[in-house]
Amino acid sequence: LDHIALACTYTVLHSDPAGAILGQYPGQRGLISTLNRRARQMMRRNDWIFERYRRKQAGIRESALADLGLNADRMVPVEHHTCHAAASYYSFAHYEDPVLVLTCDGSGDRLCGSVSVGRAGKLERLEEIPDSESIGRIYALITYLLGMKPLEHEYKVMGLAPYGDADDDVRSSPVYKSLSAMFEIPRDAPLVWRRRRGVPPVESAAGYVQEILRLERFDRVAAGVQAFVEDLLTAWVRSCIEHTGISRLALGGGVFMNVKLNQLILAMPEVDELFIMPSCGDETNAIGAAFWVHANQDGAGRSPVPKLGPLYWGREYGNDECQAALENRDFISEATWEEEPDISSFVARLVSSGEVVARHAGRMEFGARALGNRSILAPPSDRGVVDIINNMIKQRDFWMPFAPSVTAEAGERFYSKSKPMDAPYMVITFDSKPEKIGEIAAATHPRDGTTRPQEVHKSWNPEYHKIIEKVGEVTGSPVVLNTSFNLHGHPIVQSPEDAIDVFDRSGLKHLALGNFMVTKKQA
Repeated sequence: LDHIALACTYTVLHSDPAGAILGQYPGQRGLISTLNRRARQMMRRNDWIFERYRRKQAGIRESALADLGLNADRMVPVEHHTCHAAASYYSFAHYEDPVLVLTCDGSGDRLCGSVSVGRAGKLERLEEIPDSESIGRIYALITYLLGMKPLEHEYKVMGLAPYGDADDDVRSSPVYKSLSAMFEIPRDAPLVWRRRRGVPPVESAAGYVQEILRLERFDRVAAGVQAFVEDLLTAWVRSCIEHTGISRLALGGGVFMNVKLNQLILAMPEVDELFIMPSCGDETNAIGAAFWVHANQDGAGRSPVPKLGPLYWGREYGNDECQAALENRDFISEATWEEEPDISSFVARLVSSGEVVARHAGRMEFGARALGNRSILAPPSDRGVVDIINNMIKQRDFWMPFAPSVTAEAGERFYSKSKPMDAPYMVITFDSKPEKIGEIAAATHPRDGTTRPQEVHKSWNPEYHKIIEKVGEVTGSPVVLNTSFNLHGHPIVQSPEDAIDVFDRSGLKHLALGNFMVTKKQA
């Protein structure tokens, strides 16, 4: 190893980061809580104090890594938002022209956002936003106040938001108006947003936000916070483009997991081209750190980072391993299995006939989206299949939509793009075409008609592409419903044993495991 890239300049080692955040929200008005909060703020805002704290945390991390046998002299820590920016910029791999690189998240290394320009393989930071201004933390706080889990269930709030504008424009609502009044993009600093006078730092704003939400209906709250984030960030993007003159964008950081926001950014007339880092939360910061070190440490003669391609980076299991897992399983439900020489065609026939099939094949996908190899597949045209899948396994909240996988060459038959953009990673929504919505009814948002597609390239995943293509030969629509293969609240399956266990303990009837088709006997 030439270098060991470390994401973030320091790391606070929490076994439960969401729990650590949760502990800061309730009881912020008590005297002890207030004193503790002010002490933390003093430590975080005082550079001298914080630098000593940072060194202590960095030392803990480097010592732990050294205990694993890694050479401390080769460790290169990379600042949190530099990691986000580098992951997006180098994955975009557009080195011929300047790229405007924007990051936005809850918090990392005392920042919640940054503005950089990528030129000829190098990143130059222009501006940064301290985490006392974090709209990501505001969204997480409201997720918590709605009874959901911050740092995990923000997507549920986003999915609920379209139901909150049924009666009138959400931008006339008290929630939207009050949240919007908290922040501004100042004339003297057009590359940032900041709190208006009288608004407390975000880490102290729980009581302030609770008052805004008091007695407001839950769906109106979701709609208000979503519209607030959309409007503030599109205004920020517009201001950044105007003041840099660069209209080619790369986005990173967890807030840009908000697929509805991304759709609005793509539609902005100021934006010529858009790239969003897939799974752009902190899980890709290790990638960004490695990219940045590759580009900046002893870089003479090094090849540039190539454009990001397929994300099938996980473990692959052979048919012998699948068969052994089946033979070793003491099934709760009686099941049979047969090896199928053309398992993809068999799966396509089942889906085309209206069946729901779990698929475990090839290398596992990286990140927050199931991309076909650890997925549950179903016909997308029957909205009733949503209830079937939820009753079988998913138990999703009633308002949450599923998503489609479609052959890349057929995608725009079903939805409209405001600009050309490849969409293989499920990081953006598009408006379904009204005349086609019946063909993907179960894979669209029932309230606003948007869909979050995975466009499947044959060269990236030939067997999955074959399934979708063959479904199209039968139904006329080369598209399937795709949702992650897991029990509700549990991680996506990885191994054959995981897949068999979830299949056995759920209402799933069909499992394509490698080249084996596993079927439960009907009662």
